[in-house]
Amino acid sequence: MTIEDKTGSSLKVKLSLFIISTIFSLSLVELGLRLAGEIVLNRTQKEYIPPFDEGNSEDHDHTYEIYAKSRSSQKKVDHSLALCVGDSFTNGGNVQSYDTYPFHLYSNFQKTNENFSVLNFGKCESSTFDSYSRIKEFIQKRKDQNKPIPGKIVILTGSADLFGINFGAVNDRELIPFEVPLLNGVKSLRIYKVYRFFKYEIFRRFALTESLRLPYEQVSEREIEYIKIIQQNSLKVFKETKLDYSHSLNFINKLSVGINSPLSPSLSKEVFPKEQIRGDLYIERLLVYYVGILARKNQHTKAIEYTLDFMKENKDFFWKSKSLKAVKYYFTQALLLQSKYSSVEILKLIEESAPKESKKDYVKMHSMIKNWDEQLQQLDEERMKTWTKIHTLSKQENIKIILQNYPSEYHSANKMINKVAKKFNFPLVDNYSIFKKLIESHGRERFLYDDDHCTPEGYKIMAKNVHRVIKEQMN
Repeated sequence: MTIEDKTGSSLKVKLSLFIISTIFSLSLVELGLRLAGEIVLNRTQKEYIPPFDEGNSEDHDHTYEIYAKSRSSQKKVDHSLALCVGDSFTNGGNVQSYDTYPFHLYSNFQKTNENFSVLNFGKCESSTFDSYSRIKEFIQKRKDQNKPIPGKIVILTGSADLFGINFGAVNDRELIPFEVPLLNGVKSLRIYKVYRFFKYEIFRRFALTESLRLPYEQVSEREIEYIKIIQQNSLKVFKETKLDYSHSLNFINKLSVGINSPLSPSLSKEVFPKEQIRGDLYIERLLVYYVGILARKNQHTKAIEYTLDFMKENKDFFWKSKSLKAVKYYFTQALLLQSKYSSVEILKLIEESAPKESKKDYVKMHSMIKNWDEQLQQLDEERMKTWTKIHTLSKQENIKIILQNYPSEYHSANKMINKVAKKFNFPLVDNYSIFKKLIESHGRERFLYDDDHCTPEGYKIMAKNVHRVIKEQMN
């Protein structure tokens, strides 16, 4: 053997020893962290550290999230894949995607090491009719792509139906698939989790809140008044102009006139978003947020009265075609939930806000309220026709449908959901009964953000409820 051969052989041995010792050292570090680090990691699971890296944004309003480990299936129907369909309670538009019930549902299966995937196909303000169309289209797309269709579809929908048949969809965006960056593979190692802890601790210390998990905070009475002030200021800034809102000091100063103390991070995120927004849509955002907080406090009558006053003071602006559609939606929802005013009384109040020139949205709203009882009867007939189509589709495709009812007081929608579950023998997740007991014991604001959204804790409870029913069906 030549000197060169001996040198080369020696280098290979040294390199091999280095690699083996490095792997051994890392394994020891990982083992040490697993054995001794559980207590430390539990202590460092701060509320501001998200379970995976997602910017503090509202992007998931435009996407449907895929929660899955890397997997491939040759099956036509995958019964370990659940499609969660519905409105805001499913989409979770008021929180990050890691606080939605579909993510927690996925996490519950991962805790027992079950190979189960979840797709969050919720869309804000989606109706029963819209949900059926989207399910049908989704299944066809999966077939066209030679991908397995979900063997389970979890559905919670119906609260937006009355508005939908009169005004059309509030949200007509097509959802784009998004593979969520879960902490799998190397990212599941304790050493990586320790790195994430220090990374987010630095973010927190330097107030880099864009990446942090903002804790849910109840809005104080003082902050409610601040929202009202900002909303009124927004009319002065944007109502008669073609200006767009942007997150600039100039706009924030103009909108903050009359406010004498700093806002909490979560409230600031809502009223002063980072993105640029058309002026009238910014006014709508604030009005919806204010009315939503009243709903959160179960003050639906106050929400109706505030919206009616806004209509009277801003008649032409309010009824302008395609303007403030989300506000009209929340007004319709409040009508379904309040008990103070009859439809005749509401009609008279609506007529006081009639625009100078006839507007389509005013005519639609007037007709809906004038024919209130007939509308509700017709609505139930259309709902049942659509549920029959969903049942037929599920039989054709060998899909298991699981229904949920609402945790909030949507009695008309819940009555229909319960009826459909009995008629077609669909398993039912009874959120309403479970949340009712919790709310009686701990208060509404702990679990419900408003009538159309849960708090992060509320979404965890929804996921637990759905997980239990799915496990019962699987067993």
